[in-house]
Amino acid sequence: MISSRAFNFWNGIATFAAILALFFLLTSGVPLVQLGWLSAFSGKSAYQNMAQVPVSAFFCVFFLLYFKHRDLFSRLSVVCFVRAVLKTPLTVLLLILTLTYIAIMSSVSILRHFSGAGGDVAIFAQAIWNGAQGDFLYSSIKDGICLLGDHMSPILAFVIPFYRLWPDPILVFILQAVAIGSGVYFTGWLAREKLKSDYLAIVFSVIYFFYFNARVTLHYEFHPEALVEPFMFLAFICAERKRLAGFLACLFIVALGKENMLGISFMMGFYVFAFNSWKRVGIWVMALSVIIFLLEVKWLMPFLNRSPYQYNYYGHPGLSLWKSLEYLLKIYSPVLFLPFFHPPTLLLTLPIVFQNMFSANDIMRIPSRHYTIGLHPFLFISAIYGFGVLCMRWPAFAKRKNIAICIVLWFSLLRSGPSEYFYAWNFIKEKRPYDMEMLAKIQGIGPKYSVLTQANFLTRLINRKDLYVLDGRTPPTREMIEKYQFDYILFSRSGWPLSDMPFAETLENLKAWGYRISFEKDGFYILVRSEVAAA
Repeated sequence: MISSRAFNFWNGIATFAAILALFFLLTSGVPLVQLGWLSAFSGKSAYQNMAQVPVSAFFCVFFLLYFKHRDLFSRLSVVCFVRAVLKTPLTVLLLILTLTYIAIMSSVSILRHFSGAGGDVAIFAQAIWNGAQGDFLYSSIKDGICLLGDHMSPILAFVIPFYRLWPDPILVFILQAVAIGSGVYFTGWLAREKLKSDYLAIVFSVIYFFYFNARVTLHYEFHPEALVEPFMFLAFICAERKRLAGFLACLFIVALGKENMLGISFMMGFYVFAFNSWKRVGIWVMALSVIIFLLEVKWLMPFLNRSPYQYNYYGHPGLSLWKSLEYLLKIYSPVLFLPFFHPPTLLLTLPIVFQNMFSANDIMRIPSRHYTIGLHPFLFISAIYGFGVLCMRWPAFAKRKNIAICIVLWFSLLRSGPSEYFYAWNFIKEKRPYDMEMLAKIQGIGPKYSVLTQANFLTRLINRKDLYVLDGRTPPTREMIEKYQFDYILFSRSGWPLSDMPFAETLENLKAWGYRISFEKDGFYILVRSEVAAA
């Protein structure tokens, strides 16, 4: 029997290790940098690795006490706390985790939005606003086309009624966080259904909570295909429960996310054909997925875009063996390769994995981008089913499944990347110093006026029909001015980029082409067309 002094010592060590690990997981150590206790690191990778030592230290203490001092282990404050938490109904715990996830991710993406960053959200939000005004998904940023000609994402049409009620791009960030955050709940629910354990359900939900590839999708921009991820979970659940109508309805919504989501619907068709006894349904789903995809990329999208389909998902001849293994390691290691123990559900992860591996665009092989959207649900579904296979086939594994899932959690936390606190800190540091007078001038430009501006001002001017992006490499030309007749031109001298033409020369050209300066402060200019100023 261990002495009370020894218990207090080890209990203190375990408690301190748990607190330290959680602190670094949630903050990446940034508060210590802010307080001056640590020097700032030079790159993201250093902050990404900050949690690895304390997390590993905690799990080493955890396993040491479990295997060497079982009587002490059961009385640890950390263990007693976990047991107390697990007495809460599972649904309540999953909802708390889900709502916490949504709140954190929404806050970080909104904070980045307010930092003045521009990008894809401007494209989608402007098209949604135009849809709310009766111009269905019209995008001037994409050269005056219906946005479905760029990517086939009809799911955007369902956002239009909400945007009428709240015409602000913050809305799409929240909807995206809700969609991806729902995976926290679905992961726990599926784990409970499959593995019959509340403890395993909570741990799988925590693994999803810290899963970096899903989180980083929410840090930057908005992409409509993220909105259909909950329906991937639901389609799989309906297939498992033999609910055909629900399966087909959910799969239809998945196909509305983006043209490449039809690869997912195809594989779902194959899954129910090969493993779920829905032979005819599977054949029809696979056939329709191929036909609709070809119709979209060969006819409908070129028609709407007035040019051939421009995205080559499978234009790469193939990666080297090492590069392929490296990419697969990045994708499957956060769940410790559990999907490989259940090949039927592993197949469901392959459409997105193969799309990225064989794309002609190298950037699609960076997991910390939005190109893993559509993979997240099936990665966790397959991990749960793979864990179930191990429990069923290996009695020794089943006997120690609670420890096994802790090992999976350990490895997943090592791959969890920088915390949201780190990203929020960076977004605050990057916030552009727009003063109130400047913002008032920007927001005072009514939606009826057309505007040409730099990317970092787009999100403050989204709600208008005619909004155009000033190319960072090319100054405004006379031909451009004559074609579009911009009412306002906004740009900042500090962001004047790669053009060889001096800033002063560009400014004089615009004056000669019929513009005058209506506002200038600290290198920020608003130019207005003379006819508009005189009106």
